[in-house]
Amino acid sequence: MLRTTFSKFLVACTMLLAGLLVTMNVLAQDAVIKITGAVKDELKAAMPGVTIVNLSTRAGTTTKEDGTFEINAKRGDSLSARMIGYEPFNFTISNIIHFEITLAATNNSLNEVVVVGFGEQKRYRS
Repeated sequence: MLRTTFSKFLVACTMLLAGLLVTMNVLAQDAVIKITGAVKDELKAAMPGVTIVNLSTRAGTTTKEDGTFEINAKRGDSLSARMIGYEPFNFTISNIIHFEITLAATNNSLNEVVVVGFGEQKRYRS
């Protein structure tokens, strides 16, 4: 009888421990983590001013002078690195928390150029 009671206790403890581990895993997936990285161009030069946006929360940041960035995200969030004149780079957060991103230049050029001038000019008629 003592052996049966102990077996039931052991099974109950095992189930409780398994439940706690599953709960901790689910909570860990919802935890906000700091994502870091660096953005470079195709020539491996640092790119300051690149916009990094968490597409899931719409939070964003820009890269520093040395091309590095930090942004908060959860596992499963989608992020995007964008800069005018370069193809956007989209990525999803999984187990990797540091990214080395290379942006590729776009092949198309601007279709229009608008010149705006302000000032006065006197015209003389003869």
